[in-house]
This record gives sequence, structure tokens and C-alpha cells, in this order.
Amino acid sequence: MNNFAQSMLNQVRLLGRLCHAPNLYLTQGKLLKAAFQIAVPRSPGQNGSNMITNWHTVQADYITVVLFGQPARELCARRLSRGVWINVQGRLRTRSRRKWEVVAHFVEPTQANKS
Repeated sequence: MNNFAQSMLNQVRLLGRLCHAPNLYLTQGKLLKAAFQIAVPRSPGQNGSNMITNWHTVQADYITVVLFGQPARELCARRLSRGVWINVQGRLRTRSRRKWEVVAHFVEPTQANKS
């Protein structure tokens, strides 16, 4: 398998609502770390409900996201609040069999498509 194929194996793109403002930490290795959760709506059910306009009634998966270094500082400087739509790109990482998180390399507030 070539390097390009290997780099494509673990990529995640998510769009969800911010559950709380990002928390900024300093790791033991003196690296800045921002941590937050996003609520990613599941696909609409059989009733055809629109997941964007009825976001408060749609089931969601809650995903932990971490961001390191200068991007973490910049994200926290924006003073984002609960409910803001967030576009996240990164890779999956696990510390145990049941606890997954996304290590992001790109996080951007966005407007959700309401169509």
C-alpha cells in the first residue's frame, strides 16, 4: 500500500452542533489542547423529519474532539458558544475500546444547509 492510500484510511469529516465552549488545556508535554464535544445528528427517521430545522427532536451522537497547538488557541479565541454548527476534519483515535475521539486538524464554525 502506498503512502497516499495509507493517509486516506483514517479520515473523518463531521458536521455537528457544539455542546459547550471549547476548553483549553496545557498537556504534560507543554502543548496546548482544546477539547469539546459536538452533537452530530443521525439520519432522519422514517417520519421524514428534517434534521436541520428539527434539530432539537432528532437523535444525535456525541463526539469528543481534540485540537492541538496554535489551532487550539485560535479556536478558543473565537469564544464559540453552545449550539454553533462546527465542521470538523481529522482522524479517529481511541484510548480504550469504548472511548473514541476525533483528533482534528481542521475545525471551522459554519452555517448548516437548511434545505
